[in-house]
Amino acid sequence: MRFRSWVETEYHRTPHRGLGGATPLERWIERAKHLIPFNPTIDLERAFCHEVSRKVYRDSTITLDGVLYEVPSTLIGERVLLRYDPSLPHEHRRLRIFLQGTECGMARKVDSYANTKVRRTDLHKDLSVETQSSPRTEEPNPEKPSVTDSSLAASKIELNSKEYQP
Repeated sequence: MRFRSWVETEYHRTPHRGLGGATPLERWIERAKHLIPFNPTIDLERAFCHEVSRKVYRDSTITLDGVLYEVPSTLIGERVLLRYDPSLPHEHRRLRIFLQGTECGMARKVDSYANTKVRRTDLHKDLSVETQSSPRTEEPNPEKPSVTDSSLAASKIELNSKEYQP
């Protein structure tokens, strides 16, 4: 508190040899006309984010700095843009996902333990093959998960979650 008081009352108002006998306050006022006003609505956290492009793997994951992240399974095979703060350690890093300029949600670090518990019996099937085949004549089996259910379980996407809403 005393330092700030000294700076404001003495330092800024005392002439300096390095400034040609002018005070720091006078010099600042002379050049203040060159200052550009800052728009307070700009989100500086977003303005200084880094951007990298990644292709989403078939298991709906991406890698950044050696860390595996999950993304919505609808992005499989797509090239997405990731925006993040590189100064944060990867444990606290938030990756925002963009596809063709539209934000698609957030990526989250893969939980390796939970990932070992996911049933993957139907994940290798291609959804397009199932939809192109003839219409089903049998009733769906409630005990056997569909390809979509297995995919959702693998990526742990909750349909009601705003985190993955486009």
